[in-house]
Amino acid sequence: MAKTAAQHLNGFHKAAHEYHSKMIEAHRGMLKKAEDESDRAFHEAAIAAHASMQFVHHHGIAQTAKAAEEDELYKSNELVPTQVSGVTDPSKGPRAVIRPGQREISGAGAMPVVAEGFEGLVKVGDDRE
Repeated sequence: MAKTAAQHLNGFHKAAHEYHSKMIEAHRGMLKKAEDESDRAFHEAAIAAHASMQFVHHHGIAQTAKAAEEDELYKSNELVPTQVSGVTDPSKGPRAVIRPGQREISGAGAMPVVAEGFEGLVKVGDDRE
């Protein structure tokens, strides 16, 4: 069964949340081993950045899970194939339908009126000479 967009996004948010969680733990481990102030500042900033993105993805997980549940509720609204054929008779081809107030359309196969010298561009019929 194909995934809905909500299910796909839910999987993305779960994976991103897990990634940010691992990165927070990695930076906490490095923070304990940091020797100078610049390393500490870097890891603290990285932890804060990953924590904010972790929060965003946590919220995304909740929202997409809710949307996925709603998709399940509306499964009964799907279109069901019928025995109606969409095939038309190609010999009749497309035909123009004249709307009220529209000018008459010249007969089928009639040569369109074009400027002199351009007749070859709109030639109808056999191209062999």
